[in-house]
Amino acid sequence: MKASSVGFRHGLAMAARPRTSRVVASTMAVVLFATLVAASSSFAATTAASSRASTMTSSSAAIVGTTAPNYYLQKAGTGNRVLSSVALPSKWYLLWTFDCGSKRGTFKLTSTRKGQPSLVVYDQIGLGGGGQRPFTKAGTYRFAMKTVCSWKVSVASKAT
Repeated sequence: MKASSVGFRHGLAMAARPRTSRVVASTMAVVLFATLVAASSSFAATTAASSRASTMTSSSAAIVGTTAPNYYLQKAGTGNRVLSSVALPSKWYLLWTFDCGSKRGTFKLTSTRKGQPSLVVYDQIGLGGGGQRPFTKAGTYRFAMKTVCSWKVSVASKAT
């Protein structure tokens, strides 16, 4: 009998341990899960707030620190053309693009400051292209394109 009562107690003890362990483990799992959810919510909220603040700061900086360029000249066309003269300040940018479609073509862009010889700004053979170049001399300028391609030319206060 004694052996059976030890076995019985042992059996109860074994049965009680898993239940206690399961209850403790379940409780720990719930606490751990709640902690993880709270931490991830806090992290997500902090990240979102930080992201919003960063976006607002960069947007505000973009609005405050960036101004659109002033355009002194904007022309588009196809083929050879000499544009009318334009008075320009001491700092400006010449911007251009050209597109010859599916056939290679020549595009030559020249700039002439009043009283000075012509300056070849760009001379290329190809399907298309473009670029920009800064200038630092004020004066009255005239621009000319020699090409069979379509083109766009702009003169702006800053590069774009």
